[in-house]
Amino acid sequence: MQKYPFIPFKRALLNPSARGGLAGKALTSNVYSRVPSGGKTSAAVALILLLGLVSLLADTVYEGGRSVSGPLLEALSAPAIAAGTVAAGEALAYAARPLGGLLASMLGPRGPWAVTFLGYAITATAIPLLALAPTWREATLLYLAERLGKGLRAPARDSIIAGARGSLGAGKAFAIHEALDQVGAVAGPLIVAWLLTALGWRGLLALAVPGALSLAALLAAYFYASMRGLEPVSRGKRPDLRGVALLGFAGAALLAPWPVLSYHYAQVGAEAVAVFYAVAMAVDAGAAIASGLLVDRLGLKGLAPYPLLAAAATAMLALPPTREALLLAALLWGMAMGFLEAGFKAGVALLEGGSPRAYGVFGLSVGLGSGAAGLALSRAMGEPLLVASYIALTALLLAYSLMRSRHS
Repeated sequence: MQKYPFIPFKRALLNPSARGGLAGKALTSNVYSRVPSGGKTSAAVALILLLGLVSLLADTVYEGGRSVSGPLLEALSAPAIAAGTVAAGEALAYAARPLGGLLASMLGPRGPWAVTFLGYAITATAIPLLALAPTWREATLLYLAERLGKGLRAPARDSIIAGARGSLGAGKAFAIHEALDQVGAVAGPLIVAWLLTALGWRGLLALAVPGALSLAALLAAYFYASMRGLEPVSRGKRPDLRGVALLGFAGAALLAPWPVLSYHYAQVGAEAVAVFYAVAMAVDAGAAIASGLLVDRLGLKGLAPYPLLAAAATAMLALPPTREALLLAALLWGMAMGFLEAGFKAGVALLEGGSPRAYGVFGLSVGLGSGAAGLALSRAMGEPLLVASYIALTALLLAYSLMRSRHS
């Protein structure tokens, strides 16, 4: 085994035969090389599973902590503006993504790993510390810090997943990761509910355990990649960031955000909304796998079901709020989100190769698209003509984006 597993790109160019033709691939893709062909798939699967475990554990921490943000702030006698500030932290998460992607690109081959570790470390620290927050001000800052950490790590982590795909395929790689991610998203709130029942707010300190385990799993993933010689190869040509931005914005803009859907169906009852949201998360995981398989087999054509699913989910805003309609909306929304979280990210890898910068731009664009959808549809809900007009406009924008990407 070599002492330094990350071989400089220049050395591989000078001796391509020693790296299985790495030089020929380096100018056109961002893949993990240096693994013998017979072991590429097994190595990719193992690394993706490790990264999925990282997200599962981290999601347990931050989804658990965020699920009780309102009650915690209320317990600390926070004013309403504090809750609004925490909610606005989602914008901070999206705004930080280009910065995270840029940092990961600037720091060299180990940059994506370093930025990913930094982001997960912030989450693993900030959420458990909520148990010790003396006032609502500190709690608000900790929630905002967690969103900053998520924004920084997301593009760096996605670039690692895109590169680690090897012969597995980008679609399957993101699908596996998203499925494991959703396990943590469901488990986190349930664990926190039990902790609060048993220990009160001090029970949030126990989230330091899955937080520490997520960092340990991330270190294991890094050392596994090093030992197996999974070296990220940088893309040689200038990325089409405009195409990536348009794809992310148009894709997110077509789908109604869950807060808007849940507001429209609030008359059904908070308990039903919460249960159907859990249903949507479970469907999300299954749809992510399906979308990944389709993109690996068909390329960007594999995203064809998404416009239909997203448009149908958004169209549910035009119907009267009933329990049956909410269930259908949750099913459609969950399927569409699976495509957006896995299929579209795999599409970015096909288009651009999977650089941190590209995923940073994609993440910001998704946030802007979702924000635009929220503002527009909050005015259109309950008005079939307005909802239909919005769907038509955003569907045309997405169709243009996909056609542009296929010919770029």
